[in-house]
Amino acid sequence: MVKPHTRGFTLVELLVVIAIITVLVAVLVPLINEALKGANRAGCQA
Repeated sequence: MVKPHTRGFTLVELLVVIAIITVLVAVLVPLINEALKGANRAGCQA
């Protein structure tokens, strides 16, 4: 009785993906925030 080995994600792979997503969010949130502020300023001046 040998169990078939199903291939899944390892803990290390999941941690790497979470770390990459965290870095992307940390970079993109300030950029999006600045873009929204600029759009708001442009809308107020129009």
